[in-house]
Amino acid sequence: MKNAQRRMIMGVGSANIDIVYRANRIAREEEKTYIAPDESGRLAQEIVGGVTLNHLSWAAALGAPAGYFGYLGDDRNGDLLREAMDARGIDRRHLRIRRGASSGTAVIFVDANGERAIYMSGGTTADISADHVGRDFAEAIQQASIVSSEASLISLRGVAAAFRTAKRAGVLTALDVDAPPSACAEAGLGTRAELEQALSLADIVKPSKAAAAELSSAPTLERQAEETRERFGAKLVAVTDGARGSVLSNAEQTLRFPAASVEAVDTTGAGDAFFGGLLAGHALPLEERGRLANACGAACCAVLGAPPQPGESLKLVKRLYGGPIPL
Repeated sequence: MKNAQRRMIMGVGSANIDIVYRANRIAREEEKTYIAPDESGRLAQEIVGGVTLNHLSWAAALGAPAGYFGYLGDDRNGDLLREAMDARGIDRRHLRIRRGASSGTAVIFVDANGERAIYMSGGTTADISADHVGRDFAEAIQQASIVSSEASLISLRGVAAAFRTAKRAGVLTALDVDAPPSACAEAGLGTRAELEQALSLADIVKPSKAAAAELSSAPTLERQAEETRERFGAKLVAVTDGARGSVLSNAEQTLRFPAASVEAVDTTGAGDAFFGGLLAGHALPLEERGRLANACGAACCAVLGAPPQPGESLKLVKRLYGGPIPL
């Protein structure tokens, strides 16, 4: 694997098969709407995704060594996920297979404007406990440069256990708060207290705009980022704001980065791509890091599905970023 001698960004979390449908619009409760075939005549397209696998894929596409640890089932979806990890250059030596178990899936409806509705099931990737971390994954964590995870489709207790192991080894930790805190209990991820425990162990926190509004009642995104960083002791908080770009805050400064301009095809996974760029560029100055993360988020919106397109996505990131990527 390219750059295998370097310590990896090691991620644990959702790795799903996304089943994507094109809809004329996103239906509300008690409404009907329609799906249409794509250019090749297919009604559905299968894309390998998942919050954690997506951000690892974007980091790897930028040239950062990346690996995945956790569980997959021995089903067809698991086979597809392992094949995709290999194709994307993601190390999976710390992946464990559970016999007779189901891997994750998500059903996604995308409208003509690129907006979407997502229905998710984590499968085996959601089941990570403190015992699992200690028994199966301590080595992967201790040898990483960054351990990354999510608040979306994985047990928050498992996230906290992975982060504690990383902190003891002097490894950076990064949490994508993809779902608002109020949704964590509904999704069976854990309590608000367990989310806050995971947040307190994260060096890098990336909340969505909706999540940031629940973590802080401050009137602006800039102040929400600052208050979240101060409250949980993070080194960096990066809040994504859709078409308005993002806000990054560390101990020295808080900066807003305008979104890079592309024609949106599908916004699915834009935040994942942003997070992948943020992690891949962790050694860059804040100004460059924010531009790189935004470029990844925008490049993701230019194609259907969340993963980077081989070759093409990197070319677009470089153009939007404004030059070679100094990783």
